[in-house]
Amino acid sequence: MGRPRLHADKRARDAAYRARRREKRRAAEPRVVRPKVESTPAAVARWAAERLVVPPGHPAAGRPFSLPPWQLAIIRDCLTCRETCLCVARKNGKSALVAVLVLAYLCGPLRRPGWRCGVLSANRGKAGELLRQIGDIASASNLQGLTFRRSPWPGKVIAVDTDSTVEIEGASEASGHSAGYDLSIIDEIGLLQERHRPMVAGMRSAVSARDGRFLTLSIHGSGPFVDEILGRPRAAGKLAVHHYRADPDLPIDDPKNWKMANPGLGSIKATAYMRDESARVLLVPSDQASFRAHDLNLPGEPAAELVCSVEAWRRCETGDLPGRDGPCTIGLDLGAHRSLTSAAAYWPSSGRLDIWSAVGDQPKLAARARADGAGSLYERAVDRADLTILSGSLTPVGPFLARLRADLGGVQVAVAGADGYRRAELEHHLSDLGIGWRMVWRGGGVRSAEDAAHDIGEFQRAVDGGRLRTRPNVLMAAAMGQATVVRDSRGHPTMLGKARKNARIDCLSASVIAVGLGAALARRRSTGNVYVA
Repeated sequence: MGRPRLHADKRARDAAYRARRREKRRAAEPRVVRPKVESTPAAVARWAAERLVVPPGHPAAGRPFSLPPWQLAIIRDCLTCRETCLCVARKNGKSALVAVLVLAYLCGPLRRPGWRCGVLSANRGKAGELLRQIGDIASASNLQGLTFRRSPWPGKVIAVDTDSTVEIEGASEASGHSAGYDLSIIDEIGLLQERHRPMVAGMRSAVSARDGRFLTLSIHGSGPFVDEILGRPRAAGKLAVHHYRADPDLPIDDPKNWKMANPGLGSIKATAYMRDESARVLLVPSDQASFRAHDLNLPGEPAAELVCSVEAWRRCETGDLPGRDGPCTIGLDLGAHRSLTSAAAYWPSSGRLDIWSAVGDQPKLAARARADGAGSLYERAVDRADLTILSGSLTPVGPFLARLRADLGGVQVAVAGADGYRRAELEHHLSDLGIGWRMVWRGGGVRSAEDAAHDIGEFQRAVDGGRLRTRPNVLMAAAMGQATVVRDSRGHPTMLGKARKNARIDCLSASVIAVGLGAALARRRSTGNVYVA
């Protein structure tokens, strides 16, 4: 009976002896203290200044890399937060920032075996530009142990000694990412559209197995993703946003406005360029959409054709309005669930334009602004009485028309126009309120392209020719930067479009109809043929 007990005691003594041997071996081994990755942005800055060199082609070529405080803040958030977004105007060093960050992981202070990074760019050209940026910095800095594979596509950078990799793809080639990444980057996410959503979701989920980080860099653009990021709550450690954009209410040639959107102005981006380019586009309105999107980081499609420039519209704004002389024409735009409802009245005899806008109280104004990417626009519009809040999720037509009739008082309405959306409802409420306006139905599309071409053209001529006067309205100023002209294959305007999906151009749509009808009224009056209300 005692033998099993003796064997148990011997096994325990042997186990204790082996444990002591292991402890002695550990004590004899040199201790390697590895810094925590999350606390090393300063180490990255020191390494960049000591080891990296600005590549040829830059005014500072040959000098050590110096990371400004605003870029250091982004690197800090990349290391500590689940997701980081940098939304900034073009040519502020986004590609160089990404290059420094990935090189720090490949062969710098953040270096570790088997690290993986994936980069998705808006297109193949931008992906190649980023790959060249990494290669140029590595070559100028004489960094060893890196292999660059530019063919076959996608591009790849490999750190030979640690088996770390950076894979770079363009959105046109990528169909989704099944690889696991420690760092997932999307470059120019603001230029990606709804059809790219599976790719964006793939890049997000690619960090799930490695508990990695997600970084996006872009101008605001016209896609849905930047608006979604800006509308999310900034929970500590989960989402960090660095948003640099100009004030849409300031002139585009204001140096203070340049600095808001360009933190690298004067050091990375030339101030002389902004001065010369802003002066040029003031004379070439068709190029203003590109300048506002690329250089001021205002939301919108860079290649869009704006209805008219914001600056031209501001020349129409005045605090000394002309009178309500003669009959007026009215344009109506009844919004859907997410839209505003607007009306505009135009007096062709004096050029006066009055505008009304309303919205339902559900959802709340702040939630609506987040969903639309409108920032503080709606709150400012309410404060300035440019926007009225009515009860309901869909702006009630009856109360809105009743307010409009009360504000017009005894003004003679020659004709009113609307685009046909919710026509039956509009006719019902006009009849119910006893409003006997003569209605015509306008709009865009194939069947009414002639009406759209007429109304848009007359509105542009009234603005550019100084024949329109209205009081300042923040909703109209915002719509001017977002409304585009959609043309057919022959170049004729067919309808108003949006440079951004969630842009609200309802007040502009109503104004275009009112001014278009007003121009037709003026011609008919000159020939003795006048609309009868």
